[in-house]
Amino acid sequence: VAVNASSMAHRFRDLAGLKLLLVDALGALEGARGAAMGKLQELVAACEAPSEMFVEQAGQCGRCRAELGARGRLCEHCVLDE
Repeated sequence: VAVNASSMAHRFRDLAGLKLLLVDALGALEGARGAAMGKLQELVAACEAPSEMFVEQAGQCGRCRAELGARGRLCEHCVLDE
């Protein structure tokens, strides 16, 4: 949710409008938080019994293993960072 203060200021004229805007923004934030928590739970489950592909991807991650010169795709952990 990319909204700055000046863009929000132009979207309401009174306190009722501000309240509605804030309720909508909080709802969007809660939705994004729920999605992130779901992905995190999936990652926890995948780490408990990792597949060969999961381990391979983590071992070749371009971000996690950059100091070793790895140039692979981002692993699941790094994808969640973004």
